[in-house]
Amino acid sequence: MLTAKSKIGKVVIIRPGALGDVLAVRSVIRFLKDSFPGVNVTLIAPGERGRFLARDGWADRAFDYDRSAFAWLYTDGADDPPAPLAAAFAGSDVILAYQDFSDPAGQARFEARLDRLAPAAGKVYCPSRPTGHHREPIGEWLLNAATGFCRAYGLLSPYDFHGKNWADVKLCMDQPQAFPGLEQPYVVMHPGSGSGRKNWPVERFAALARLLLETEGSRAFRRLLVTSGEADSDLGERLVEAVPGALLLAGADLTCVAGVLAYARLYVGNDSGVSHLAGAVTTPTGGGPTVATLFGPSDAVVWSPPGALILDAGEDMRGIEADAAFRGISARIASESP
Repeated sequence: MLTAKSKIGKVVIIRPGALGDVLAVRSVIRFLKDSFPGVNVTLIAPGERGRFLARDGWADRAFDYDRSAFAWLYTDGADDPPAPLAAAFAGSDVILAYQDFSDPAGQARFEARLDRLAPAAGKVYCPSRPTGHHREPIGEWLLNAATGFCRAYGLLSPYDFHGKNWADVKLCMDQPQAFPGLEQPYVVMHPGSGSGRKNWPVERFAALARLLLETEGSRAFRRLLVTSGEADSDLGERLVEAVPGALLLAGADLTCVAGVLAYARLYVGNDSGVSHLAGAVTTPTGGGPTVATLFGPSDAVVWSPPGALILDAGEDMRGIEADAAFRGISARIASESP
């Protein structure tokens, strides 16, 4: 176990979940990198989501949480850990585990396995999202667990944390790959999400897109790009068919999508991982999209990307019409114009 004034050389972060869940941990990674120069951060997250953050000085290494080797953490037995799992945790000083358990026995098994795997490491167990009466932005929730642990072990002074804004740190993206027909300035829309209950009707996305594309003057848009993933069914195709000249980006890797988002003038989407990605990216010059997110049944305080325009669509996602969304977006863009 760590003792007061110990140094942190390696931190392992366990963060299962969807894209938005994993992206939220960037606040913790930046906090660690800024506070402990030379620290090695290993991120265990599902598939491409973890690898995406293992870039440009963020996580130093990523392991795929969905690999069979990591099932060892959730089982009983005297068997030795698989080699990939042992490699991920080797030499760790701190383990930050952000996840939920359906029963105390399951959590006890998990903690016992971690103690066996890394007996000398300090360990923090934190629910994956705010619980009970807590209503904090997800990035701050994850960050508070990490800073609380460090302070408890004398690893930070109050000055170290004061005034920092790690929860809103951005991912810098290079120029997006060539996309035929994508003219600046363009708007990106993502009409899907991980749940149909959180989706604004496609017809209203289409109506909003037509209003944006018909706008004249300095705030005119030249093209609509629609993004779509495996969980979005035919929503992207339907939106593209409803808006003349719209382009579809379907099934692209995260780096490609992030690059397109970073150079967009505007992004509009539901409470989804792509919305979190839009809020997380910037260009080398500090630019990035205006982000507008439609919220209904989920809590915008917890899940909205920092700084995004929140459009309240009501519990059934029909509580805001396209023209009202257009007015809100137009006002936000006007306020951001020089």
